[in-house]
Amino acid sequence: MAKSAKTQRTQSDGGFSLIELMIVVAITMVILAISIPSLSAALQSFEAGGDARGIAGQLSLARLRAAANFTQARVNFNLAGGTYQLEVCTPQTGYTCESTTNPPTWTIDGGVHQLSAKTAFGFGSLTTPAGTQTTITQTNFIVFNSRGIPVDATNTATGSDAIYLNNQGGTYYAITVSPSSRINVWQLTGSTWHQF
Repeated sequence: MAKSAKTQRTQSDGGFSLIELMIVVAITMVILAISIPSLSAALQSFEAGGDARGIAGQLSLARLRAAANFTQARVNFNLAGGTYQLEVCTPQTGYTCESTTNPPTWTIDGGVHQLSAKTAFGFGSLTTPAGTQTTITQTNFIVFNSRGIPVDATNTATGSDAIYLNNQGGTYYAITVSPSSRINVWQLTGSTWHQF
C-alpha cells in the first residue's frame, strides 16, 4: 500500500506535458497576433497626442516669453519637415518687432523639436475647422505680441491660428489659439472636434 501511494505522488509531480505547453504557446501567439494591429494604432494615437501637447506647451512658453520680455515670440512650424521651434524677436536698433522696413531677427529659444515618426502636420480632406477658426487653414507661424496676444502678419489680434496633426492611423488633432490667448488641444472624434 505504501508503494502505490509513492507511485501516485511521483506521477502527479511530473508537470506539464510537451503537448500541453505547445497548446498554451499556440494560444498565446494567436492572441498576440490579434492584438498587435490594435496596439500599433493605439501607440500611434498616443504619439500624435503627445506631439499635440508638446506644441501646446511651446505655444504657452512663447506667450510667456513675449509678455515677460516685452517683445514678440513665435512658434515656427516647418510643415514639410515635421519640426517646430520657439523663436524670440530681437528688433534692430531703433526699431520694434513690428517693423516692416527693418525686419527683426528671430532667435531660436530651446532648440528644434521633431514630430514623432508617424505623425505629420496637415488636415487631409477635413473641412470642419477646430476652435475659433471659421475656415480650416494651417499657418507656418503663431506669433504673440508683447502682451501675450496672438497677432497676424499686420500685428492685429487674431483668433484664427491653428495647427493640425494627423497620424497614419487616421487620428487628427488640432492646436488652436483663441483671441484671448487661450491654447486648446482638440481631437477629432467622428466629425466633431472635442477638447483633448
